[in-house]
Amino acid sequence: MSQLKRKSPYGTASPAAGSVKSEDVKRPRGLGGTPSGSHYNFNDPRTVVIELRDHLKDRITMNWQDAYFHVQEKSPGVDVSVVLEMLKKQERVKFNENNQVYTYEPEIVLRTQSDLRSHIRTHARPTSGITYKALREAFPGPELSTYMENLEKEGQILILRGLTGKFKDATLPALGRENVHGDRINGGGPERWRMVFWDELKERNRTVPRVEDEMIYAWADVKISETDDVVKLLEEQDLKASSVVPPPPKMDKTQEKKKKRGKRVLKITNTHMLAQGIDFSKDYEAPS
Repeated sequence: MSQLKRKSPYGTASPAAGSVKSEDVKRPRGLGGTPSGSHYNFNDPRTVVIELRDHLKDRITMNWQDAYFHVQEKSPGVDVSVVLEMLKKQERVKFNENNQVYTYEPEIVLRTQSDLRSHIRTHARPTSGITYKALREAFPGPELSTYMENLEKEGQILILRGLTGKFKDATLPALGRENVHGDRINGGGPERWRMVFWDELKERNRTVPRVEDEMIYAWADVKISETDDVVKLLEEQDLKASSVVPPPPKMDKTQEKKKKRGKRVLKITNTHMLAQGIDFSKDYEAPS
C-alpha cells in the first residue's frame, strides 16, 4: 500500500493506516504553536474515542485518514494510533481492513420508503414523535430526505420544522403566505426538520379535505380590529357567533320577591297546656 494517500488541507500528505506513528505526523496547532479554538484538547484517549465515535455516528462511514486527522486536529495531545485502535472495539463500530473504512452500524436499519413509513407509524406517538436525527441514524442512505418529502406530500406524516436559517430573524409570514425571503413556514429542507409524526387522524378518516389556498388567503386578508364588535358585525350579515354565550333568562320581579320572602317560622307556645292547669311560664310543682 502506498504511504501517501492524498493531500491534506494543510499541505501535508495523508499517511496510510498503520504506516506511521502519531508523533511522526504533525499538523499546525494554530498561531504561535498554540491550539486553535476548534480543539477539544482532550488528554485522555478514552474521552477522545467517545468523541470520535459520536463523529462517526453522524457520518455513518469514515476512512482511516479522515479519522486520523480528526483526532490530531481536535486533541493533538493524545496518541492517535491508540485512539484509532480503541475505536475498532467500540460497540456498533466496524472496521474494514481491505479499504480501511470505519462504519457505524445503527440498531435499526431502514432501506426503503416502505420501511421508513412502517417505522414512523409504529414508533411515533401523537404527543411525542420521532426526532429526525434518530431517523437519519436508522436510514444512512441519501434517499431519506426524498422519501420523507414523498410521505409528507401524500399526507401520511407531519414534519415539525424549526425556525432556523432565513426564519431565524425574519417576521413570521401570514397564514399560507411566504416571508420576506420567499419561504413558507412549512418549507425548507432537512436542515429545518426537527420531529416527525404519523398522521393518525387521516388514517382514521377523521380529517377533511384541504382548504384551497385562495380561501386561506382571503381569510387571512380580513382585518379585524381589536375594538370591533364581532357579534354586531355578524348580526348585520344575518349570522350568529356560535361561541357567544346566550344571556340568562329574565325573571319576573314578583317571582323574585316571593323567593326572597322564604318560609315563616312556626312559633310554639304552651297555651294548649293551660286547659290542664299547667303553666310553663311559672315554676311547675308536681301534685302530691
